[in-house]
Amino acid sequence: MKVTTVLTHLAGILFFLSIPLVFSPELRLGLEIQRELLGYSLMVGFFYLNYLVLIPQLYFKKKYIWFIVAILGCYFFITFLPQLLIPFADRFEMRPGRPAPPPGMERPLNPALIRHLSHTVFSFFLVVFVSLAMRINRKLKATEQERVQTELSLLKAQVNPHFLFNTLNSIYSLALEKSDMTADAIVKLSGMMRYVLHDAQQDVVSLSREVESLSDYIDLQMIRWENSVNVDYRVSGETDGKYIAPVILQPFIENAFKHGVSTEAETQINIMIIIEGEQLKLSVENEKVKLTNQHEERSGMGIENTRLRLNLIYPSVHTLTITENEHTFQVALTLKLKTGNA
Repeated sequence: MKVTTVLTHLAGILFFLSIPLVFSPELRLGLEIQRELLGYSLMVGFFYLNYLVLIPQLYFKKKYIWFIVAILGCYFFITFLPQLLIPFADRFEMRPGRPAPPPGMERPLNPALIRHLSHTVFSFFLVVFVSLAMRINRKLKATEQERVQTELSLLKAQVNPHFLFNTLNSIYSLALEKSDMTADAIVKLSGMMRYVLHDAQQDVVSLSREVESLSDYIDLQMIRWENSVNVDYRVSGETDGKYIAPVILQPFIENAFKHGVSTEAETQINIMIIIEGEQLKLSVENEKVKLTNQHEERSGMGIENTRLRLNLIYPSVHTLTITENEHTFQVALTLKLKTGNA
């Protein structure tokens, strides 16, 4: 449990135990206040019993009858145990010199007993409501987190084959040309596959490792295209001690090579990564070339999946702007990096 969570619980307990002192100034010091503090202390214990045991084991498993029985049992225990341990003084008990009440007249209830019962009823059901609301909220958050993790796993499972398909296409082209660079390309690919299949299965990877993988990918593409494309690739800033979601940048660079390289004329691709503190800025710009393969023209899986991953992993700490005109395609991404220990 985090320190902040422990401190929050302690503050809540202290506030709750102070209620009879702050909001019931009519209580007299001595037995009355002891009785109230005992009752409130029992309710603190009931809160955690309800939060940790009764709600998950009975309420969430739809054993509602047993849940109600357990709640009522705890209520009577908390209400009457303080009375047994610290009895109320009877204002109308027979004492020497005190006249007995008239025949047929019932003695009124002790005001202290009425006050104790009313405080207990309100406080007890407040505890029931708060513990139930907190536990349901926790379950909803856990369910949402599981949903996000499932979506991320599915997206990652789609991204990896997509990356492999594009890279194998590059090596296939080299093999067809019987290029001397085919062996170097395969070595580059093996390193990249190790990254994608092993390191990229983690939630975050070191930024330096992600940048290294990008460099390998660009080198591989340069081996394939040689004089067909000019790439201006720059990295500025410190990568050490910073972490990022794996394979979150590469699809934008893949897209630039896929849609910005032509065998008919030399094209230009500009890639800039700037790290400023906890902020990373990626800028990718490529010239648009006419694709002869309709399937490639419709293919946008890499960028769309990455857009979804960004929304899930960096929901409020990233901006993605894609600008497209007749001649160029530009991507501008800004996101907040994780720092310290991953």
